[in-house]
Amino acid sequence: MKKLIISSLLLISLSAMAINFTFNGRIEGAKYLAELGFIQKKANDADYNATSYITRAELTAIALKFAWEKVPEPYTCKKYFVDVTNNDWVCAAVEKAADIGLINRNNKNFYPQNQITRPEAIALVLKSSGLDKKIPANISSFEDPEVAFVPN
Repeated sequence: MKKLIISSLLLISLSAMAINFTFNGRIEGAKYLAELGFIQKKANDADYNATSYITRAELTAIALKFAWEKVPEPYTCKKYFVDVTNNDWVCAAVEKAADIGLINRNNKNFYPQNQITRPEAIALVLKSSGLDKKIPANISSFEDPEVAFVPN
């Protein structure tokens, strides 16, 4: 009986640690990115919003850092996108990303506060890191029939 109680307590402890590790792993990851300068350092863990989604504008700004590009300061918005305001930090980041080819200007809207889609995020990370040039040309799509998300 004693072994059963100890085993049960151990299992409960490990389960609690696994749940806690998932959240804390996100926090530790965020702190690591902040130390590297990819995201802003926060005063306390809750301010990292570790369970929130990222916006198109936020990932674009991070992608510029992956590409070793700086956002010019001061910056006057050229109005590539009608939904990005002149006095917004987003304007400088988004327009710089467009100028260096990370994003295109085909659309007049950027939708900076929308959540970024998986294909957009993958494309942005690949382009900004230079990994897009290392993908073999004969690969036309990545398909996994077990997953609903299939980027082409």
